[in-house]
Amino acid sequence: MARERGGFCRPRGPQPTRHLLLGNVGPTPDAAALADLLAPFNGGHPPHITLPGGALGRTHCFASLSSPEAAAAAKAALHCACCASLGGRPLSLSFAEQRDDAPSDGASASDAPVVAVRTAAECGIPGLALLPGFVSAAEEAALLAEADAASHWQPLARRRVLHFGHVFDYETRGVGEPLHSIPPAARALADRIQGLPAAPAIDQLTVNEYAPGVGISPHVETHSAFTGAIVALSLGGTAAMSFRREGHTPRALFLPPRSLLIMAGEARYAWQHSVPQRKTDLVSPDGGAGEAEAVPRAPRRVSLTFRQVRGFPCDCSFPAYCDSQLAPLAPTRLALARMALKAPEGGVAAAAAGREGPAAEQQQQQGRQEEQQQAQQHSDGDDAVLAAAAAADPALDRQLAALEAQHVHAVYNAIAPHFASTRFAVWPRVRAFLEGLSPGALIADVGCGNGKYFGVRPDVFVLGSDRSEGLALVAARRLAPRPAGKGLRADVAVADGMALPHRPGCCDGVLCIAVLHHIASPARRLALLRQLLRVLRPGGRALVTVWATQQENMRKAAAAARTAARSGGAASLQQQQQQVQQPPPPSAAAASASQQQQQQQPQPLSPTPPSAAPAVDAAKGTVVFRRYYHLFAQGELDALVGQLGPQAALVDSFYDRDNWCCVYERVR
Repeated sequence: MARERGGFCRPRGPQPTRHLLLGNVGPTPDAAALADLLAPFNGGHPPHITLPGGALGRTHCFASLSSPEAAAAAKAALHCACCASLGGRPLSLSFAEQRDDAPSDGASASDAPVVAVRTAAECGIPGLALLPGFVSAAEEAALLAEADAASHWQPLARRRVLHFGHVFDYETRGVGEPLHSIPPAARALADRIQGLPAAPAIDQLTVNEYAPGVGISPHVETHSAFTGAIVALSLGGTAAMSFRREGHTPRALFLPPRSLLIMAGEARYAWQHSVPQRKTDLVSPDGGAGEAEAVPRAPRRVSLTFRQVRGFPCDCSFPAYCDSQLAPLAPTRLALARMALKAPEGGVAAAAAGREGPAAEQQQQQGRQEEQQQAQQHSDGDDAVLAAAAAADPALDRQLAALEAQHVHAVYNAIAPHFASTRFAVWPRVRAFLEGLSPGALIADVGCGNGKYFGVRPDVFVLGSDRSEGLALVAARRLAPRPAGKGLRADVAVADGMALPHRPGCCDGVLCIAVLHHIASPARRLALLRQLLRVLRPGGRALVTVWATQQENMRKAAAAARTAARSGGAASLQQQQQQVQQPPPPSAAAASASQQQQQQQPQPLSPTPPSAAPAVDAAKGTVVFRRYYHLFAQGELDALVGQLGPQAALVDSFYDRDNWCCVYERVR
């Protein structure tokens, strides 16, 4: 037995590994008992057990067996099996890998990279080609010197860019008027590229410079802006480019220096491509045999992207991804924020409180860093005071509902497609919950987001719902029939979790993942839990997850500490975190609650202060969106479930990845 040092992460591929993550083993796992349990699958020898070190509430450990085959046999036999040594709790098993190179820039284990292959043929995406060694070392040096001599570099959030021929406008995702002719060395290369099959008539060049660990977000080159193939030359350093498309397995392709990447047809029009923010890429060995190798990125990488400006609507064969056909572009987050900042006073608040238009619902992301979503705070308010006042006066409850509409629902509508494009990983504990349900089960996914849990079980039916029209639209895209009639067994609706339209007792299971912490008072949180209980049949179970005050990477806690410091507070860390938990502006909400207790007269919410609106961070080239959330203390979620009464029984409670989670069952 050992304490975790280098740590483990999710496997970087679908193949079994010799390491197992053992979940639901309790806060003080019996390593000897677990080793004895696994010994029959390991040739009779107890495997090595690694306990996680130093994190509050972790209820897992790792087992390292002699081979992937031994681990696969143990997983097949013991996953979801109730073990006497665990007090009858079901054991959750999944494959793991030892983390020999932790992701950089604060990435989590869920961001573990796909192993990059070395040829486009191995990548298997139609229209993708890679030509290694397309330019010589001397040509590379000349191209870099030519770019360095340019005087019109444009700084972005984490990289800088040059545009030749036409400027690419990151706010509109389109091209501007002709400007800065393509320089001689790059022009000679463009002429050479144009001799390749399927190459465009190049009249636009974008040069991107990347520092170590810096990448670019997933995107598809704007259909209406450019026609034909997109061609990119890598200079100075290596990178692994990731590709993903809904309903397909993610891929990655290794780009060596001086290699030319061509994206045409399906690869250009239907697959998102990106460069993940990592300092090291996992790359398959030459010849494809053996272990993947870790390839560090160089201090500097420069890419030259050659395109042809379109100037007419796109009529490609991928209308679902085409802004000229079925997927019109909405304003970017930066454009929306600029409009908001120019709006008359009160205009932003009015738009947020009312029903959002198609632009907000269809918000797309392109070439921007993830939005910085920060908690709203109000001064010295108290959650319990608000709860008591809301219970005593329905007017305050309506005010809290309006607060959620403005600082949760409106924000998610504004960021929906970008937010959804960053949420692909299926949590193992959610998967284990779904796999524990019977075939043919009906599951309500309340707050389904982008619908990533719709396809986990092909033999159940999932009814997804979300209060955000924008997220529901994203989830609905998963419902398109697959080839040979293999459509998802799912449907989605726009619905408020506080008033679900489902029949009572109709569901075998309910998911409510990362929703409850957006509800603004304990009374309203309890009401949401009652809604989930109402739609369950007797014996049906709900899984609920919420953000915890115990943050392993302490990002949220650090933000709270900064807030407390600005307020002059000398509170403990937990007290500082509690300040994050309070509802967002207007700060008059807490004062209103106190006045209502004294005067029994409702007070209106004051107009939204400017800080509640999206704001442009010109220095970083990003937009800041603030949303409300409440961080849950240990035992707080369990206590809420306990208030549901005799109809509900708490089945399980655990901490997982900065979240408190519980499973409760409808007893009758």
